[in-house]
Amino acid sequence: MINLNNIVEYIDLDNTNSVEVFHGLSNLLKASYREFPAEINLLAIFFIDFLKLITHFQLKSREINNRVNLTEFRNSQLQQYPYFGYSDLISGFNLEEKQYGKNTALGFSARKIFSKKDAYIKYIDLSKRLSKKRSKRILFTGESGLSSKKHIDTIVTHANLRTLNISHPWFFVPNFSDQVDFLSSHLESALSPSFESPQVLKRIIKVCLNHATASISNEDRSPNLNADFLILGSGYELENRMIASVAKRQNIPVVNVIHGEGYGIYDEPGFGIFGEHMFSDYLLGYGAGAILNKNQFSFEQNTNLKYIESNADTIIKSYDGPEVIQPPSRKINYYYFPTSYRGSQHRFGPFQDLPDALYIEWQNLLAKLFNDKLTMKLHPKEKYSFLSELIKIRKIKKSYAEIEDRVDVFIFDYIGTAFNQACATNKPVVYFDLGLRNISEHALSKIKKRTIYFDLRKEEVPTLTEIENRIFELEKINELTINYSLTKNRKSRSQSLMDALEV
Repeated sequence: MINLNNIVEYIDLDNTNSVEVFHGLSNLLKASYREFPAEINLLAIFFIDFLKLITHFQLKSREINNRVNLTEFRNSQLQQYPYFGYSDLISGFNLEEKQYGKNTALGFSARKIFSKKDAYIKYIDLSKRLSKKRSKRILFTGESGLSSKKHIDTIVTHANLRTLNISHPWFFVPNFSDQVDFLSSHLESALSPSFESPQVLKRIIKVCLNHATASISNEDRSPNLNADFLILGSGYELENRMIASVAKRQNIPVVNVIHGEGYGIYDEPGFGIFGEHMFSDYLLGYGAGAILNKNQFSFEQNTNLKYIESNADTIIKSYDGPEVIQPPSRKINYYYFPTSYRGSQHRFGPFQDLPDALYIEWQNLLAKLFNDKLTMKLHPKEKYSFLSELIKIRKIKKSYAEIEDRVDVFIFDYIGTAFNQACATNKPVVYFDLGLRNISEHALSKIKKRTIYFDLRKEEVPTLTEIENRIFELEKINELTINYSLTKNRKSRSQSLMDALEV
């Protein structure tokens, strides 16, 4: 059985290697701006995809070399993005046999014949247009944290709202051949510190460039956006980065909408100038913590965008002040909320995950620690739920909302939406820090005040007695939620955005 020290050391080295790749790419991107501005820059647009592809290869190769790849996926071959399955890495693969590129279609009906959401937006916007004059034009290109009926109704009260639907491939990159030549000439030197084998690196670069080439159009089908604001979801997604670059060329402000019910907690490359911030003019976040501590992030931030505070949709309903209360008795219902398993194709770095084999080892350790008192709530987007059968623990598939009332104490090892929701309650939260996410120092101080915090990178796994002693003896206060998930008002997210845009 692998011990905890091996697990946290493995995670740390994974993150170190992936950060090195990130710095190689980010330094090259900055250099490329001298020739190709951001709004037409091939590397800027594909930055996250390249980072994912390269770190995916690295992380999966490390699993194989360290023999922590699960036998359940040993025969996996990936024909499409992210292209590298375990079998591909063990037995080799033919570059020309892969199906390169991503579907970059835009719109609610982009991948279906009819979209109820698209039809609703058209209907409600037309009805409002007949009853009230609205001058500003807002464009949606697909799902975001504002595409629920509640937020759509608010937006159309203030502005003319429409959707953009366009099929793949549509995106055209000016100076494409020159940019491919530039990347072909410089990617190897930028990434060579991260790879021992030049031959392997050359193949990975070829995969990245094939991916980019197959994801774009040979002719310019870029739409005339004809809007005052473009509202997008995650700045991670390739199609969002593409349409954002078009908006920048047409001088249309871009609004990226953060999800996850909290913002400013992570200090990671994806939440900075190369990720969510890349093409943003406005960032619809959550609490003020991110902006109050904007100079305290180690990964570079986009200081030119306007950060808009707003209230997390689920948390504003459940938050009832900073008090944290003890369980009603010593007979505690512990519920564990893990992140999802990664299978053969969902790993990338830095600060995202760990090998499934090691996660299962850790989860079995948790199950033993809590005896029969722990219930594991499977991740809502779990694609590999069969892996949970390898853990000797009681499991449940219900949603967070369905089981919240049953929980006496929440258990986490990963910060995501459920963690932010749990911290907003007045119930105890235990957080085991394995180093999976890179937490900002300012948020970490609030997390330590709110949770029963164990830094397993520096201390041993506690006993259940030690955990329960802390639950009943330590006074906790919730300063996390009000700083990173909520604002000082009760406005909806859509109303906060409309006010900030002066619409």
